[in-house]
This record gives sequence, C-alpha cells and structure tokens, in this order.
Amino acid sequence: IEAQEDLYFFTRYMFKERRGYKWMQNWHHLEICEALMKVYRGETKRLIINVPPRYSKTEIAVINFMAWCFGKKPDCEFIHISYS
Repeated sequence: IEAQEDLYFFTRYMFKERRGYKWMQNWHHLEICEALMKVYRGETKRLIINVPPRYSKTEIAVINFMAWCFGKKPDCEFIHISYS
C-alpha cells in the first residue's frame, strides 16, 4: 500500500526486488522523488534532473517513476529525453 502512494518507497522496494540487494539511500534520492511526484500531480510541467552520472537518475526517473505512474494511471504518457 505504501508503495502505491510514495514514489520513494516504491523505488526502494523495486530496487531490492530487481537487483537483489539494498539500495544505498542518500538525500538527493528523496529530492528527486519529491520533484517527480510534483510532476505526477501536475504541479510541475517540466523537469530537468541535473546530477552527476551514477546518482540513480535512470533508476528513479525512468525505470521506477514510469512504472509507478503506469500502475496508478495506465493511460499516462511520457517523453523521456536524454543527451550523452
């Protein structure tokens, strides 16, 4: 139930399920999840996540956020753009 309402909890749970080991959490993960939840609620129309490589951007914003949104609203649409 908690994973349905909270992207951060969902991300932690799914990481363990997919990778088989516990996610090393840090403060920026919560910030990214909160920003993405604002996108889902319609409070933010565009979002750029600008952090260094290997900081879990893809894990959170692409893999888990899209899965979380499709689970809540199956007809949602995404445009994911990435540059080198």
